[in-house]
Amino acid sequence: MQGERVSEHKHGGAATGQADPCAADQQGAERSWSVDEHLADILRTVGPLPSLELQLLEAQGCLTVEEISAPGSLPPFDNSSMDGYAVRVTDLAGATEQYPSVLTVVGDIAAGAAELPTVGPGQCARIMTGAPLPPGAEAVVPVEWTDGGSGGDTAAGSMAPQSSDPGGASGEVRIFRPVESGAFVRRLGSDITEGQVVLPAGTRLGPPQIGLLAAIGLDSVKVRPRPRVVVLSTGSELVQPGSKAGPGRSRTPTASR
Repeated sequence: MQGERVSEHKHGGAATGQADPCAADQQGAERSWSVDEHLADILRTVGPLPSLELQLLEAQGCLTVEEISAPGSLPPFDNSSMDGYAVRVTDLAGATEQYPSVLTVVGDIAAGAAELPTVGPGQCARIMTGAPLPPGAEAVVPVEWTDGGSGGDTAAGSMAPQSSDPGGASGEVRIFRPVESGAFVRRLGSDITEGQVVLPAGTRLGPPQIGLLAAIGLDSVKVRPRPRVVVLSTGSELVQPGSKAGPGRSRTPTASR
């Protein structure tokens, strides 16, 4: 199309207030219209599509209309990053494999637990990954640093869930190492804080962004819908898809540069 003359075109200059690039020059001759000028004239008539609210799974590929802030913190509470025991730091000072600290197990905390035992001096609570840190506890000791409540001198390799080992929620446990405050604890808001902007306006939504919005508690999002583009091919030589192309006929339009 570059350099070709345009014989039939509805020029938009008067309607848009822009100079019509195809207008005749001072000598009255119509000039050639470049591809860039064609494109600019078309784009002057195009505006943003109206926004709409979509469910997250329907919004993939769309653009966010406004910046999105987290309505709450993530994680929403202090929780354990390991299967193990929630403990007080001072109770493990000086603990070694030869001289382990022996603590009383006062409860079992599974992920999603609402009622939590309080951990006092000389006590601990068995805790699963993702479970909330109980009152009084300052850190989590991985089960591999303990005997798992077996009463032996060797470290446990894993922790059985409460449903298969309810006895693990009581008795005593030997812990072979000291621990620092906050160890193996995911603190409230350590990933995202309440009010933090998580996606700016104009973000294209893909699987990571949709997963993030779900994680902060949203089930829908305001977006610009994906534009629909229609390409029309014309020409006397064209035949329908699936039809036989006879002499002088074609299934594809002729393109010229």
